[in-house]
Amino acid sequence: MAKDTNLVAKAGQFVNKRTGKPVPAGTKYHMHPQKGPMEGAVHDPKIKGGTKGHDFFVKPAKAKAGGAVKDLNKVSKELNKASKMHAGQSKRVKTIFDKLTKKKQDGGKLVGPSHADGGILTQVGNQPIEMEGGEYVIKKSSVDKLDKTNPGLLDKLNKTGKLEDGGLVSKVNKSKKPNDSMFSAYKRILKAITKD
Repeated sequence: MAKDTNLVAKAGQFVNKRTGKPVPAGTKYHMHPQKGPMEGAVHDPKIKGGTKGHDFFVKPAKAKAGGAVKDLNKVSKELNKASKMHAGQSKRVKTIFDKLTKKKQDGGKLVGPSHADGGILTQVGNQPIEMEGGEYVIKKSSVDKLDKTNPGLLDKLNKTGKLEDGGLVSKVNKSKKPNDSMFSAYKRILKAITKD
């Protein structure tokens, strides 16, 4: 029985049956007659088997041939499937987003949720911005014309929503009609917005 005692475990040779952890190299063990490798250089009947200091050891489970490769292939297939689903979902979201916002290179009123309901999220350069349905996009060429003929007009409209109370009108009203100057300013705005 001396050959079954004072044995030394090698790296990766055993796993502790109770803890599931690898048995460190250099751990002393003996061979139990019925249960196989057991912690401790010699058997001590006073210590219950399968407890700390007298644990049973088992050989590490061997992977089935190709098991790891099959697992990797399965994971790879699942990742590809998820990627395709994500791509499809992204296309659907973009389609919905495009329908809600539509490209406004020609200007126009935005259709979509209000700021309170999440707004219309978009990005200008690297800066994300939120617009909302009901806001109006004015094309660059129109903005340039308005700024040239009435500098600050759009800022005034954006802040106050009106032109009265001495709003920016470039010409002095010399006509007999009190609203003639305001009317001509509106006409210039409409002309600049609708013409390119």
